[in-house]
Amino acid sequence: MKYRVPENTSCDYCSVLLTDWDYRYQGKHYCKKCYHYLFHYKICIKCNRRRKIYYSQRPPICKFCQVKDKPCIRCKKTKYTNGKITKYGPVCNSCAKYYTQYKKCSTCKQNNGPTSNRTLVDGSQKLLCQKCYDKTLPTCNSCGYRKKPFSYQLNRKPLCKTCSIEVTRDCKECGGKFPAGFGHVCSDCHYQNALVKKATFIEKAMSKHTAQHFIDFSKWLKLRRGVLFASTHIQNYQKYFFQIDKLSIQLDRLPDYEELLATFPHATQGKNLLVHLYFKSVGVLKIDEAIKDKYANLNLIQKYLNTFQKDDYRSNLLESYYEKLLHKFKAKRITFRSIRLALTPAVKFLQYCNNFKNETPNMYILEGYLWIYPGQRSSLAEFTNFLSKQFSYELKISMIPQAKLEKAHESQELLQQRLIKILRNPQYQREHQQYFFKITIGYLHNIHIPDNVYIDLKNVKKDTQDNSYIRLCREIFYLPSLYFKEKDVNLKY
Repeated sequence: MKYRVPENTSCDYCSVLLTDWDYRYQGKHYCKKCYHYLFHYKICIKCNRRRKIYYSQRPPICKFCQVKDKPCIRCKKTKYTNGKITKYGPVCNSCAKYYTQYKKCSTCKQNNGPTSNRTLVDGSQKLLCQKCYDKTLPTCNSCGYRKKPFSYQLNRKPLCKTCSIEVTRDCKECGGKFPAGFGHVCSDCHYQNALVKKATFIEKAMSKHTAQHFIDFSKWLKLRRGVLFASTHIQNYQKYFFQIDKLSIQLDRLPDYEELLATFPHATQGKNLLVHLYFKSVGVLKIDEAIKDKYANLNLIQKYLNTFQKDDYRSNLLESYYEKLLHKFKAKRITFRSIRLALTPAVKFLQYCNNFKNETPNMYILEGYLWIYPGQRSSLAEFTNFLSKQFSYELKISMIPQAKLEKAHESQELLQQRLIKILRNPQYQREHQQYFFKITIGYLHNIHIPDNVYIDLKNVKKDTQDNSYIRLCREIFYLPSLYFKEKDVNLKY
């Protein structure tokens, strides 16, 4: 049987690369010439038909009769339409897609789905998978799906064929009218059905302690955030519910607030807070702000201590500083919040040192760091004094003058010429990031950036108007947004 030729496939008999012919038998590939040489017309002893049979097959039985009455190797069905015969056995027509080698999509370069030559809206043809083909289609202005345009409204917005002809339909669930191209159920009923199915499916995997709570949580989330959010995000909460369920089985009851925070470090973060709010609303959980603050600080402290690898000298510095702070805590002189606030500038300063060839902390690096973050002068003083006493680093914040802005040392004409030269070569911007930053700020704001200042792309922010800016030395400097797109900000230099 002739099939579509997979990429880089050779004939298993003569080893020639297959281009336009591919005959397969028991998992092997044959070119046209070898196929006619190895397969001869014979009468099959089972179906009594004249078929091409492998020359050494004794007795002569065609490939179809060899697998007759055998179940599909994937779904085990016995009554089916033959879709494919593999070296492991027959495959039904429905399962054949799982045993197909697809061609690469010309856009996404993936070969994990069916691809074909698609005719695009402009009339050209391209080898595309279904996902990439859908992206080439316009969005219907009525139903919101990507479909071939059938007509256009007066405002030149496209409509699909269904929305053009039927316009609206009556929902089978609620009876309300909705755009015909959306299907047979309106969007609200669609998301409601999806929410119920997801919640019911996940609930069956939980114990008696949390099963009903998860169903109630899905209803509570719908009222709080809307059916669309609840339907598309309910599965994001199942992991935390499973963790609570596992702890509940151990305790044979639902855990209290402190037990949750003590067991799960991530309990005070992000979406887990919504779960806590639900339990609080039904009277199962009593949220204590003091306990919440305590464990939130403990989690951040642990995160800071894990910032560097264990074999990194900075990890040793941080651990030693933490032990000193811990002694103060045991003497009831400071709190966990104070420890967290003390570790924050210490971690940032040690990370900043990594931007220089001589990584070890010194006055040159410290002065540049305090020029960027002058507000951390007092909070960093204890850490630098500790490094000076315990590890003999010569760090004295008192000897560093207060950070101040100076005018650019070069003329505006010279800075303009340098900036134009950089902008003409985008690759140069990436290779000489610091030079680009300093020339840009010098020309646009007439400010000199010291040599010991390292500006990280991560510090570039966006305001509500999508303008790029960076905060240095207590001042905000706006930058041309064209050169700080999201894809560039994520690059590592």
